Amino acid sequence: WYRYHPLFQELLRSRLAAAYDGAAVAGLHTRASEWLAGGGFVDEALHHALAAGNMAAAARLVERNFHPMADRDAWYTLERWMAMLPADVVEERPGLTLAQAWLMHHQFKLRAIPPLLKQAEALLVAGTPDLSGAQKQALRAEIDVLRSEVWLWSGEVQRSLDCARRAAAGVPGEHL
Repeated sequence: WYRYHPLFQELLRSRLAAAYDGAAVAGLHTRASEWLAGGGFVDEALHHALAAGNMAAAARLVERNFHPMADRDAWYTLERWMAMLPADVVEERPGLTLAQAWLMHHQFKLRAIPPLLKQAEALLVAGTPDLSGAQKQALRAEIDVLRSEVWLWSGEVQRSLDCARRAAAGVPGEHL
C-alpha cells in the first residue's frame, strides 16, 4: 500500500469534507470497507466501516473473521478489533459476546466467562433476526464448549463432560 504524507492526507480530508456532506463521505467509507473486506483486508475494512458509522457492518466483519484469526493465534488483533467496537454493539450481538468470552478464556479470566455466556444465551433466546438457524445452532454449541472449559477448570468433570457432549451433538456439520 502507498501512504500519503500526513499533511497531504489532512489536506485531502479537509477538501473532501468541504466538497461533500457527511452522508456522502460515509458512503465512500462504506464502499471502501466493502471493497477492502472483499479483498481480505479486514483491518482496513473495519476502520472504514467505523469511519462510516456503520456499526452493523463493523460487527459483522469482526464476527465473520473472529474464528479464522483465533485459529492463527492472532489474539492481540482480535482484542484490538473488539476494543474498537462500542460496548453496546458487543453487548447486543451473541457472536461478539462469545468472542469476548473467548478472549477471556485466552487470558485465563475464567470468572468473566459465565456472565458472558448467560448474556449470549439470553440474546439467542430473545431472537437475533440476522442469524440463520445453523448460525444459532453453532453459537449454542460454542456456548457449551466454553461452559465445558469453565466446568473443567472448576473441577466439575461430570458437568464439563455433559456440556462437551451437548456441544458435540449440536455442532453443525460444516463446523466440524
